[in-house]
Amino acid sequence: MTALTWRVKTSLLRYLAGPATGEVEVSEGAEMSPHGILFPLDDMATEALCFRGTASLIGHGGMLRIVIADPAVHHSSDAGGWTLWVRHGEGRIAIAEIEGFTRDAAGVLQGGPTTLTAAGVDLFGGQYAEGTRLDSPSVRPDS
Repeated sequence: MTALTWRVKTSLLRYLAGPATGEVEVSEGAEMSPHGILFPLDDMATEALCFRGTASLIGHGGMLRIVIADPAVHHSSDAGGWTLWVRHGEGRIAIAEIEGFTRDAAGVLQGGPTTLTAAGVDLFGGQYAEGTRLDSPSVRPDS
């Protein structure tokens, strides 16, 4: 199964597992894996790198809630980078910029340095500044 795998931000996941007494809830096709949150390819999408599923990062009894839904990776025209979009409300917002992908020996596309966008700042509740480094996503093709 072709899928996007993303840990989002390792320190945030550690925080949820510790002081925030939180969890990551996955639904609509998303799954937890040892490497992060796995979002399967959306077979119905008209774009090449659209994925499905929802991951809700919840802490402090629900007072902290970050929802990552139906991520999509789009090539941006500026500087050969990529943008990670998620469903938000009735539309989509660009939450991260990825500085390209490289293919490893197993055929997995490994994302380059990944940073938070201005819209991503809002999605993360203002806890991180624009440009904050996030974990890099990967795309694993059908095996």
